[in-house]
Amino acid sequence: MKYLVNIKQYIKSICELKKETTNNDDDKDFFSSRQYECQVTELSKLIASNNLINQIKNIYQSEKDAYIKNPKQRQGEQLDIIFTYFWIVFTYYRRQNNFSEMETFYLQEVEQFGFEFNNYPIKKHIDLLNKANSPKFYDKYDRLIKQSERMRKEHPSLSTQPGIIHHYCEMIAIYYERHLDLKDEKEDNVGQKQIKDALNKINDLIKEAEKNNSIDNIKLLKDKEYDEEQKIFNDKINEAVKYNLKVYDKYYVTRGRLLALSHEYALALESINKGIQKVYESSSPNKSTIDSYKLIANNISLIQAFDTSNSNYETLKSIKTDNFKVISIMTALLGFLLGSIEIFARVDEPIRIVLYICAYLGLILILLGICLVGVSLVLDDLKKKQKIYSIIILCIGALILTASLITAGII
Repeated sequence: MKYLVNIKQYIKSICELKKETTNNDDDKDFFSSRQYECQVTELSKLIASNNLINQIKNIYQSEKDAYIKNPKQRQGEQLDIIFTYFWIVFTYYRRQNNFSEMETFYLQEVEQFGFEFNNYPIKKHIDLLNKANSPKFYDKYDRLIKQSERMRKEHPSLSTQPGIIHHYCEMIAIYYERHLDLKDEKEDNVGQKQIKDALNKINDLIKEAEKNNSIDNIKLLKDKEYDEEQKIFNDKINEAVKYNLKVYDKYYVTRGRLLALSHEYALALESINKGIQKVYESSSPNKSTIDSYKLIANNISLIQAFDTSNSNYETLKSIKTDNFKVISIMTALLGFLLGSIEIFARVDEPIRIVLYICAYLGLILILLGICLVGVSLVLDDLKKKQKIYSIIILCIGALILTASLITAGII
């Protein structure tokens, strides 16, 4: 069947390339490279366009059966080939947006054969991709972001892999798009810190990718004695991989999403449009990809509308809160003046008048502190500094009241 033999030979060739590159049969870090990931992606596209998924799954199963039946003849290269088929099939379902079938396939293979794949660091990234596209984790992206951070710390080969870094940045964008109310939280400003970190990372990826534009020849496979048909097939896949190793359109789109979350709406649209343009410039523009990018661009207006509404609300709330606080202070001062007049009218001894006024001042300060805290709680505006000031007012009032009453001989 068309391409099937070529695909099998290509997979065998990239697995053989591991030993030529690393001089180590057991080096699983080779499969964490961006180059290898792009090759898997392009093969999955080819399988989709030629409807070869069932044949590929049959080959994958026969490779597993042969591996299991002959434990004494197991070799690292054989397992590498099986793992490559596993990742290709998983990528096929993910790119087809068939997430239900993808998750079923992944969980089934992990249960039956996962112990053989655990030595591949990239398997943790595949696990993360599965969860990120599962409905079970739709509202739990904060957990996946932390999982990505741990994964990159544990495995140096994953910490610098552009595809993995991009996926982390993309999850940051998705999480705060779904939780717009969290991105501008005032306390510790965690949201904007994460968004800024992701934006710095994606900018670095774009800079690095743009450098690769000056590279004319990216060798993906060592020269071998391939037949003419296989050489043509290899060249076709390699050219597609070269595009992804250069400026990847999705980087610009993710940068645009992060810029929108940072209130840079014009720059966000500019970056997303650049990503769309990159797709048009590719050898085979994908209409569904372009449509999805345009939808993301349309969402920027929704983020901007939310930010404008939220800004207006915060301004009105601040005015309302300040007004209540001014009224509270004026009421306390007025109460103090009226109380002082009554004290002057009833008490004859000058010393007692001073002590009573001090005691009354302490009481007013206590009431003022309580009032300020109460207004802040009701209006949900209790900031850390305000809390400290209110407590200080309460303490000063209590000290003045206690000292005055003790001196006056009342307590």
